[in-house]
Amino acid sequence: MLDKIKQYIGFAGLLLLVMGILNYITGGILTTPTKILLVSGLIFIGAFCYFNLEMLKKALQARFTQHLSNAIIASVLVLAIVSLINFVGSKRNYRHDFTESKINTLSPQSVRVLENLEEDVVITSFFKTSNATAIETMIDDYKYHSGKIIYQNVDPDKKPGIAKNYGVTKYATIILESRGKTEKLESFNFQNAEQIVTNALIKVSREGKKVIYYLSGHGEHGLEDAERLGFTKIKQMIIDQNYDLLELNLAREKTIPENCSLLIINGPKTDMFPVELETITAFINGGGKAFFLVDPHPAPGLSEYFDSWGITVGDDLVIDASGVGQLFGMGPNIPLATDYGTHPITQDFNMNTFYPGARSVTPKEDLPEGISAQYLVRTTQNSWGEVDFQRTATGGSQEGIQVGFDEGKDLQGPVNIAVVLTKTVDSNEGTETEPTQGAMVLFGDSDFSSNAYADPRNSALFMNVLNWLAEEEDLVAIPPKSPTDRRINMTAGQAKQVMYLTVFIIPALFVVSGIMVYVRRRKL
Repeated sequence: MLDKIKQYIGFAGLLLLVMGILNYITGGILTTPTKILLVSGLIFIGAFCYFNLEMLKKALQARFTQHLSNAIIASVLVLAIVSLINFVGSKRNYRHDFTESKINTLSPQSVRVLENLEEDVVITSFFKTSNATAIETMIDDYKYHSGKIIYQNVDPDKKPGIAKNYGVTKYATIILESRGKTEKLESFNFQNAEQIVTNALIKVSREGKKVIYYLSGHGEHGLEDAERLGFTKIKQMIIDQNYDLLELNLAREKTIPENCSLLIINGPKTDMFPVELETITAFINGGGKAFFLVDPHPAPGLSEYFDSWGITVGDDLVIDASGVGQLFGMGPNIPLATDYGTHPITQDFNMNTFYPGARSVTPKEDLPEGISAQYLVRTTQNSWGEVDFQRTATGGSQEGIQVGFDEGKDLQGPVNIAVVLTKTVDSNEGTETEPTQGAMVLFGDSDFSSNAYADPRNSALFMNVLNWLAEEEDLVAIPPKSPTDRRINMTAGQAKQVMYLTVFIIPALFVVSGIMVYVRRRKL
């Protein structure tokens, strides 16, 4: 009887140990009954080893046991190596996005924002657990580039107390917290998701807001105008990027406020007073930044004013005869631009932009002292600046334009549509401080920024210019990404050919080959 107990005590100990482990796995807590099971199992197994020591010695000396132990040791070593590699990989992981449009990768703009974070940002999302995969995957991309992102998802149904503390009443809400500031994103959807999250990240991680002034009083695009030629689309983008945007009537106010980070002059329809231009000049000479957008005749091009800065504003209309614009449903008087200068504004910018009615703007070869200028946007080779053009009486609709290139009279393409200019105000010699510079960007078209034409491409370029001038280069606009369309469009005849090939011809070849092999083997 005692011998049987000695034999079966080991099985009992193993059973108790397995029960204790399973109890801990299912419960997740090391309770007292679980501890009793584990300790009892170890005691029983120890007793079995003590009472059956001779049998264990013989078993260990057997050849089969030695081979088995060697296999177990080798398996343990391989498992340890794999675990070590996995641990190191989890701490120093590397990702590569193989998609052509990089839809699974954050844009360089977002990466710069993350790399410049100085304090932790806590992101709390409120999604149902079953719907949280997409947001968790997206925030993981942010965490990959910065260790200062702290993230958790809270299911409002399972933890209603936390949702109540945050004032969350809707599913798909995201809360960002940093520097004592909070940004709430309600009813979050994944269209333009990266731009929305990055802009919210900027708002909570930056101290204060920069102020941008928008000149009025000359028929500029209206800040509050939601119609085709209004400015409300880009206005909202400016506000979303944590700027204050205020209107300024310079003829009434006489001076540009000291807190002005950037002055926008967007499509004046009447001439500006000389005193206004003098005030703007003094502002730039003092290290200020200005963003001019002017239109072709009859709008004032401010030719004399820009001539003093070393920029020639052409009295022409840019015509694009390449036919590329027709692919996008545009006519020759709406040039398409694909050539951008080498500049921080257009770094990583590779989208086509279009300009509904533009005049040429060209830097002179001999620039005034202290000024440097370069082209920013340029049209195709098959374009020109048309000097003799006629308009209908609709005031800028540009229907009924009669054009034709006249060599020696018109401006041969490619034509500059935008230029960027900087002026060194103070070289700060003898100090470690960078030179103080005023800056100006001039576009020969303003309509590309209006509601009717501010698509993701045009608005992205506009915001790139604005952020560079405001010295917030990492706040550039993030255009939406979409997978490359690789569908094959076939005619009805081609579809029939593919069907016959795949459904009849290829299977028939396999059948014939099989019959031939069968017949040949029968003859052997």
